[in-house]
Amino acid sequence: MDEQAAIALILVVDALGYALHLAADRWVHAKCEIVLFGVSSGVAAPLAHRRLVLWHGYVVHVTGGTGFFVLGAFGLYCFSLQSSGLVQAFAWISAMSYALVAFAWASLGTAYGWYMHNFLKKAEAAKGSP
Repeated sequence: MDEQAAIALILVVDALGYALHLAADRWVHAKCEIVLFGVSSGVAAPLAHRRLVLWHGYVVHVTGGTGFFVLGAFGLYCFSLQSSGLVQAFAWISAMSYALVAFAWASLGTAYGWYMHNFLKKAEAAKGSP
């Protein structure tokens, strides 16, 4: 593969990764709003449904997003090892950006998920008290 085609391929992979990141981020935040505010499509959601959305909506998709970016970083890193010159540098920089996004999804996703878990525990405790 010539240098221009390799750089074009890396740019396409980066653009698709960025588009996926934005779409997944919007989707995950929509699930966060259901968990925190208790409203789903304009209807009040019970605590059991909110907990289900947390574990089967939020956690699953944050884990999937993290995994996608880890695999993307690994793939781009392997591509950088097979290349030379400008393509190698460009692929390595893209791999590191994917790794940074994976780290952000893992760390911030975990922290925010833990926050929502504790929020629901407090809401359940408040509901159970007279």
